[in-house]
Amino acid sequence: MVFLFASRFLYSKGLGDLIAAVGALNDDGYNCVLRICGFEDSGNPDAIPSKVLEHWSRLAFVDWLGQRRDMSNVLKSCDVVVLPTSYGEGVPRILIEAAASGKPCVATDIAGCREIIIDGVNGTLIRPEDPLALREALKQFVESPQLISNFGKAGRNIVLEKFDQGYVNADTVALYESLI
Repeated sequence: MVFLFASRFLYSKGLGDLIAAVGALNDDGYNCVLRICGFEDSGNPDAIPSKVLEHWSRLAFVDWLGQRRDMSNVLKSCDVVVLPTSYGEGVPRILIEAAASGKPCVATDIAGCREIIIDGVNGTLIRPEDPLALREALKQFVESPQLISNFGKAGRNIVLEKFDQGYVNADTVALYESLI
């Protein structure tokens, strides 16, 4: 099972909890890989220090990708996209891209994430900063891989219905017209 984290390397994005959860699954005998894609945000007070990132990159179950510009290829290489953030998000681009690519997601039940992920339909929403809930959410995909296809198809349909550029443009124009 290949999980993908793609975001800035901030503590509040939940990467530490995700590494602990995937490590625990591997310790329990499951064969899981965590691909990590993103970049350091060294000017941010919430940034994960380089030494910590270097340590994590050497873990046996981690596939460190660094910053990438070919996200369509990165998404093709994974089974489930995970964003266990507690950060005040808009609608995270990675979750939209994942759903558009037919990938199920595990994310936190916060504003932004819940706009794209419908719990039990195209992914799983968990409480922020809850490593045990995160581990259990990941485990469901390992134990029931048919969820990947079912949730992936549902996610693609949600993106086509809610996030298609034509719909977004029409909604924006309607909003402006209502203000005039």
